[in-house]
Amino acid sequence: MKIKLSLACGDYDRTRALIDGTVRIQGIEFIPVILSSPERHKRMLKWEEFDVCELSMSSYLVAHEQNRDYVAIPVFPHRRFRHGYLFVREDSEIRHPLDLVHKRIGVRRFQNTAGLWLRGILEEYYGVERKNVHWVTEDDEELDIVFPPGLDVRRIGPEDKNLDQCLLKGSIDALIYPQETLSLNQKDGTRRLFDNYAAEEMTYFKNTGIFPIMHTVVIHKRILDRYPWVAGEIYKAFCHAKKECYKYLRDQRKSSLVWHNHYLQEEMGMFGGDPWPYNLKDNEKALNTMIGYSLADGLIKKKPQLDDLFVSSTLEAEKDEQ
Repeated sequence: MKIKLSLACGDYDRTRALIDGTVRIQGIEFIPVILSSPERHKRMLKWEEFDVCELSMSSYLVAHEQNRDYVAIPVFPHRRFRHGYLFVREDSEIRHPLDLVHKRIGVRRFQNTAGLWLRGILEEYYGVERKNVHWVTEDDEELDIVFPPGLDVRRIGPEDKNLDQCLLKGSIDALIYPQETLSLNQKDGTRRLFDNYAAEEMTYFKNTGIFPIMHTVVIHKRILDRYPWVAGEIYKAFCHAKKECYKYLRDQRKSSLVWHNHYLQEEMGMFGGDPWPYNLKDNEKALNTMIGYSLADGLIKKKPQLDDLFVSSTLEAEKDEQ
């Protein structure tokens, strides 16, 4: 008899075979719960509602240090370059990252993964130190954190609707956001700081080899305590779902892009055949970079060992899936 586990995740091409049942898991029946990232993360971080959950990687680092009741597997279903998600007003005089020094920059939450990456990238590659910026958040932090001395972090005022409106009316000077702003490219709206953001992101990748991790997948400890074997099976299922995704992508007939195969081959070549590796070895640099940024932000106080972040049996299972 199969055990039933709730799976909260996004509906991506990489996860769809799990959601629709194409990939079946030995001994497990998933009950998919498809939610937006903000709702999914809040419900897991505050109330631990799900058995298996796609979760913010930045928040997971905080949760791990706080010994919360879930552990990750080396699956990273959401990644995104972030240079294209730094916005300023259309009429702003801010044209270069260094123009952000001593300015007010909005972030949805300080522990948000998009913000973690961009704060680190701005300081490491553009000379914008996080302590030389005034940070303004839209929402409460989902896990309790204590900001280090010298870091200015405050909430938007009660009269402010959201950070996009704050940017438009001038109460903040720039905005780091997980998705495009509603006012992007609108009349008297906002624009990206990096006009050719794709070129900026490609340069970053060529220089670092990092495709930034946004999310991981966690399993609640109550499940692992009772069924320790599920971690390996769930890990393999995510790997198989990704293979189904790549199989689908290689069929030109299923895409509306005219030069689909050209773009696919170009991208696969750039990333060594797999832009979405589910293992520790290929993600070591990205994870260590995130840990360094999290320490610098004061989100975590102690550097964790990479092996300790993930269910140990999945680190063995990954060898069979490569």
